[in-house]
Amino acid sequence: MWLGLSLSYWATLGAGWLAAAILLLVFVKLRPWRSARAAVRRGAGIIFLLWTLTALFLAAESLFVACYCTTDSFGLSLVSARWQERYVARNNWDCRDRKYYRGQPAEGVKRLTILGDSFAFGHGVAKIEDRFGERLGAKLSATGAKWEVQNLAEPGASTKWEAERLEQLAAKEGYRTDVVLLAYCLNDLEDLVPETADVVGSIILDKPSNYFCREFHLPNFLYYRWRQFGRPEVQGYFGWLKKGYEPPLWDKQRERLDRIVSWCAERKVKLVVAIFPFMAGLGDDYAFAAAHRRLDAYFKEKNVPCCDLLPVYREHRGERLVVNRYDAHPNERAHALAADAIWDLVLKSAAGAP
Repeated sequence: MWLGLSLSYWATLGAGWLAAAILLLVFVKLRPWRSARAAVRRGAGIIFLLWTLTALFLAAESLFVACYCTTDSFGLSLVSARWQERYVARNNWDCRDRKYYRGQPAEGVKRLTILGDSFAFGHGVAKIEDRFGERLGAKLSATGAKWEVQNLAEPGASTKWEAERLEQLAAKEGYRTDVVLLAYCLNDLEDLVPETADVVGSIILDKPSNYFCREFHLPNFLYYRWRQFGRPEVQGYFGWLKKGYEPPLWDKQRERLDRIVSWCAERKVKLVVAIFPFMAGLGDDYAFAAAHRRLDAYFKEKNVPCCDLLPVYREHRGERLVVNRYDAHPNERAHALAADAIWDLVLKSAAGAP
């Protein structure tokens, strides 16, 4: 559990422990608490109190780093950055995968391309084989046909980024694929909403100024838990985001989705869509139900097979479906449910599987 720590952090923590050990040895050797002078004894008590507090801090920090490594929703904390160092490896196209990517599949091999953001990327999912993309790849291979899966997802990706990614690959790599799976998350249009774009920007730029909160994992963890994610503008994020599904912003989002639909149609590539809900508040009062209906209507209009995962996750909302309390991304169980639903509802027929 100590992997993913920088050399500077190791040096700082080690220096702290070394200084505490030396101070304790000197303190024991000199035994100032036995001094005949009252002032010396009082000073010794203060020094011992400071040493005790320092040792407790170092012990708590060391234990925290040794035992806790996970993500947060925005990936801002030192703990989350360390998780990325440990579990996220990128390939030659800077994608989270161990496979070498090429513009064109080998002869006789079909390709599934996944577009998406942090949900498809597997933020918080340590083993990539637990992502829904790899699970779908296993189902495709089980049909007897030769398939490869390329996951082009990137945390924070918008629909604009996804459309441009396809267009750039086609121009630079002569990119070919057989099926494109658009893993749509409801914040894929947040860059169109000024308020939500500002919120995300302010969160990312607002780093802790306190040295201990900036350099040590436990204070940094507490900083983001108690301050950052309780900010009023963060609480208003979802309310502002809903504006994106109403005109005129929705009209702009339609145009960006049209680019992906057109790219696939021009190349006779099958496009299928999976709509991921926000994982919090999946009950009957789910705040984005209207957005799901709008997206579903759009894809029906375009004759694009669409799998809305909201009903799937509602059936299992009694289970733990998110990474942790502070990270609302789908966990391994949610990825497994998504893979089964996507396969049964849209991908099986698109892949021509029996």
